[in-house]
Amino acid sequence: MAESSGPEKGPLPEGQNPEALSQALVYTKDRTLFAILILTMDFLLILLLVLLKIPGKIESIFIGISGNLYLRSIGTLFGTALVFSIPATVFSACSHFIIEERHGFNRMTAGIFFQDILKGLLLSAVLGLPLALALIWLVQNLGSAWWVYSFLLVAFFQLLIGFLFPVLIAPFFFRFSPLEEGPLKERLQTMAEKTGFTFRSIQVIDGSRRSAHSNAFFTGFGSSKRIALFDTLMDSLSDEQIEAVVAHELGHARLGHTLRQLLGSVFFLFCTFLLFACLLNWNELFMTFGFQSSSVHALLVIALFFSSPLTFWLSPVISVFSRRREYAADAFAQKYCGDYHPLAEGLKKLHWNNKSNPVPHRLYSFFHYSHPTVTERIAAMRNRQTREE
Repeated sequence: MAESSGPEKGPLPEGQNPEALSQALVYTKDRTLFAILILTMDFLLILLLVLLKIPGKIESIFIGISGNLYLRSIGTLFGTALVFSIPATVFSACSHFIIEERHGFNRMTAGIFFQDILKGLLLSAVLGLPLALALIWLVQNLGSAWWVYSFLLVAFFQLLIGFLFPVLIAPFFFRFSPLEEGPLKERLQTMAEKTGFTFRSIQVIDGSRRSAHSNAFFTGFGSSKRIALFDTLMDSLSDEQIEAVVAHELGHARLGHTLRQLLGSVFFLFCTFLLFACLLNWNELFMTFGFQSSSVHALLVIALFFSSPLTFWLSPVISVFSRRREYAADAFAQKYCGDYHPLAEGLKKLHWNNKSNPVPHRLYSFFHYSHPTVTERIAAMRNRQTREE
């Protein structure tokens, strides 16, 4: 669900004028209403699919086409995924060409939008098809230990994707170009040397072809690690502010946040496959969705129905740890810069430019926000500097 909510009385970021606040709140309202619409439509779609036992009917179609286990399994998986993807594509188009367009963020053309969809389908086929076939084979040939080997396979697959993302996957959608020689590149290289962080290159992403939103991040593992800067970020922040923002992102890596997040993901994956092993012989569950018998492909289809609700209820716990990591990364950047002002000014500009809600309701931000609000982050940095002085 979108990180947005109605306003609550509280301190505003320094320098934010009433007009900017008004625009942010209107944007927040539009996104919130649209998110509620999506949640409602998703609920009705899931309810309809379960009541009509559509997954089982899709499986029956492919059973009629071929008795081959692998063909009907893949057909059922991708057929059900297609049913979910159609409304998701419609909602995505509405988000880009209505909500984001209305507030001046959308720069994506219809051509780029559909091109991204086709690329996504191709990537899903190239990466997802072999993985699905391997999982089916493991279930059929390794007996009761199938879930352990399946967990190890998918965990390895996640690591592989993390390594390949900056090298092959991200360039498949975005244009990357090396950061030009100059003061900013020198700043970032010096920062990496002083903090002991190694990376392959500093790249600029053509994010402005799709959106006016800004971002910066580290991506990849080992020799594929890169610093990625959106071109919109470079247009809106000074070199000193970009250095502070990148120092924050570097802080996540140097403080072990990236590794902890990876280990947490692996642990969650282990629990998921353990749950799968317990559910595989629960025939009543599969019959509820119209399947003739239990199978790994049917279990993966059922997981599509429960992934969003499960993630929704886990989000408050995940967000608590995420916000703590953000405060720690802010402290890392503040210590490196020697002052909190560069990061604070950069965050305020990003906040204003992205029309983020500066005063979300506390309960909403607690449940949904993976980052503290910009007001909370600046206050924490200011208090930290005051104590150190």
